[in-house]
Order: sequence, then structure tokens, then C-alpha cells
Amino acid sequence: MSLWYQSVDNIELQYWEALQLCSEQHIAMTESLVEKLSPTAATEHLADDERCRILEAVGEVCYSQDLYRLAAKKFTQAGNKVKVAC
Repeated sequence: MSLWYQSVDNIELQYWEALQLCSEQHIAMTESLVEKLSPTAATEHLADDERCRILEAVGEVCYSQDLYRLAAKKFTQAGNKVKVAC
């Protein structure tokens, strides 16, 4: 596997590991932390569908902590209008 592909996999893995840690350890989500855990559209080497899955996962963690405004923001950024309406 080339170095480029390894770095792409590493970027995706870092987002997922950070989210898993926040969820399992009940780390309080702040707006600052949520933004750091949210890949932007400009994030290099991250496919749009993977970016959306990460944003939805961030939204789920926020929702589980009753942070509905932050959850809605992440669901909206992911393009999931259905979860925002719930």
C-alpha cells in the first residue's frame, strides 16, 4: 500500500477513534471540541460520503448528551435533514 493511501486511512481512523473515545468515556462535548472533530469540505483525502458519516456520528454523540443544537448543526452539515426534524 502506498504512503498516500496509508495517510488517507490514518485520517479517517483518527476521526473515528476520537469519536469512539468521546462516546465511551462520556467526554463532555463543547462547541470547540465538536468543531475539531468535524471534518470540513476542504479536508484533504476524505471522501464526501465518509465526511458525512463522521459528521452524523458527531451529531449522534451530541444528541446523546442532550446537545440538540450542536447535533442539529452536524446533521445539517451532513445533509441529513430527516434527523434534524426528529
